[in-house]
Amino acid sequence: MMKRVKQMTVLIAMSIFLGSCGGESKEEIEQVISEFEYACDELDFNVLLECIDPIVADPLDLALTMSSWATDYDKEEVIEEILKKAFQMEEISFTEGFVSIEPTKIKVSGKYAEAKCELVLEKSGNAFDADIMLDFIRDDGQWYISGVRYAE
Repeated sequence: MMKRVKQMTVLIAMSIFLGSCGGESKEEIEQVISEFEYACDELDFNVLLECIDPIVADPLDLALTMSSWATDYDKEEVIEEILKKAFQMEEISFTEGFVSIEPTKIKVSGKYAEAKCELVLEKSGNAFDADIMLDFIRDDGQWYISGVRYAE
């Protein structure tokens, strides 16, 4: 009987410990989403890079720096031009309007996570909304966005 009490005590302690770890991870992921939303809304290239997996961010930073050297555009203008092509909206201005990324469900599995989010993009009177999935990886104690895709 005493052995069962010890086993139950260990199981309860593990549940509390693991539950709090998951909660902290979800809060950290929500913080990354909030920073990513800010970066997209303000076209803040430096904050954007801080949110993205360094395996992607470092070469992207180099490519955009070289693009800005080769053109008269700064990094933010290069990003805006890429977004115009991606959304096929030549007349859109990404400096006017807003971006909203609201997480609705976060699932953490070890060093990987995914967050289902509602994306609302309203720029120059044009609106775009979609459910997206943000994929995350934890590296050196920090969560980074490792992928973006449409939610199924």
